[in-house]
Amino acid sequence: SAVASINARSDCQKFALCYSSDPGLAGIELPPCCDGFECQQLEGSEDRFCVKSGPVPLGGECGKYVGKCDSSTAKCSDGVCVAKLNNGNAKAGSRSWFGF
Repeated sequence: SAVASINARSDCQKFALCYSSDPGLAGIELPPCCDGFECQQLEGSEDRFCVKSGPVPLGGECGKYVGKCDSSTAKCSDGVCVAKLNNGNAKAGSRSWFGF
């Protein structure tokens, strides 16, 4: 007899709920996060969502349910990772993004 299986690649999710703290949803298995995404708890919530794994690069989409920018070099502004200004505190040997 044939064994039915779920193709995880087509049954995965991005930017979606992957764990709920709601007792009414206890025992309900949610689809796993897709490759490149991980199930993370968000600040101020018991729930977890599939967000991009690792830091989002400059120019990438960012936000609470999407992913976080590399906090050492970028910040999220209007849903996009943009370079932080160093406010004159450049470290010796550091390079600017534009090579000037």
